[in-house]
Amino acid sequence: MKVVTFNLLAQSKIKREAFPKASHDTLKWHHRRGKLQDMILGFKADLLALQEVDYFDAHWSWFLGKKSGLEGRYKGKRDNGGDGLFTGWNPKVLTLVEYDTISMASLMHELVEQGAYANIAQMFVFEVIADPLEQERTLDQERRGEERVLLCFVNTHLDGAP
Repeated sequence: MKVVTFNLLAQSKIKREAFPKASHDTLKWHHRRGKLQDMILGFKADLLALQEVDYFDAHWSWFLGKKSGLEGRYKGKRDNGGDGLFTGWNPKVLTLVEYDTISMASLMHELVEQGAYANIAQMFVFEVIADPLEQERTLDQERRGEERVLLCFVNTHLDGAP
């Protein structure tokens, strides 16, 4: 099974001074979008965890949901927009058993009110139904009638002041 985690660098967080050696166009969305999409397709991940995904409905929902062939869940850090997390999985390899999220803001309410970041986590339990890299082992398990294989996975991005 191929697991990939990747920080997209939210467009809303790009500050020119943080990338002094990058050309002017390199950081612009029209330049980055296609390259990021090509990279994601090139990963051919069975389990994909993305951080700093912003403009999900406008830019990523269709691509990640239809073009990549992955099923997935998106969780924004705030109700009013900003960036968030996306976790996608190959439905031929994994079946979602359980899903939950944690908002660190609910755990650290006073700090968030003082300007701390709204960190979140996505938590998943999957059943492994096939492993393309280990097909023989999976078939042997099926013949022997072993219990199902579960995978616990967490995607998080903890923002902090640079």
